Amino acid sequence: MKKDFITATPDSGGSGSTTVTVAASANQTESTRSTSLSVAGGGMTRTVGASQAAGVVTWNYYFSVTPTSLSFVAGGETKSVTVTSYRKKVINGVETSTQENVSWSATISGTGFSKNTDGSITAAANQSNKRSGTVSYTQTTSGKTASVSLNQAGVQYTITYQSSGSFENTYFVFNSSATPTGTPMQYAAMMGG
Repeated sequence: MKKDFITATPDSGGSGSTTVTVAASANQTESTRSTSLSVAGGGMTRTVGASQAAGVVTWNYYFSVTPTSLSFVAGGETKSVTVTSYRKKVINGVETSTQENVSWSATISGTGFSKNTDGSITAAANQSNKRSGTVSYTQTTSGKTASVSLNQAGVQYTITYQSSGSFENTYFVFNSSATPTGTPMQYAAMMGG
């Protein structure tokens, strides 16, 4: 016999004692449920109440960031990052279709990089060597993390010296890594012996 969420076996018997086994299916709801079973015999009826606790609710958290790396030109630019952050309800170990968005936060490290309110990342114009940074994302509640590596090209100068004269005894000044750090006009030829 089946009634509501309860199944009773057997649902009839002869004279004497009979053991009836009652089983309840898993409660996949968030509410306690109850019902009653009536047993009749020998001109009498007895009612037995049955209740079942609400299902155990947990959550599965999902968190990802794409892309996982961004490269910027030396002149500076803004690029987008997509953050996917949600959780799905689980009742008695079974994931349901109920889904909720979960907030997240981001911190950025590295000179010249900044995050915008829309989630995009901006690299300012770079007047020096190539540079790098990281954006670290953390999902609220779960504590799950993801990161995006940031890389920006360094500035490169080409100095062209045009002269009808000789380059003998002409000198150009660069820094110790052979990379100009100023504008081309700051690298005028130094004439001397």
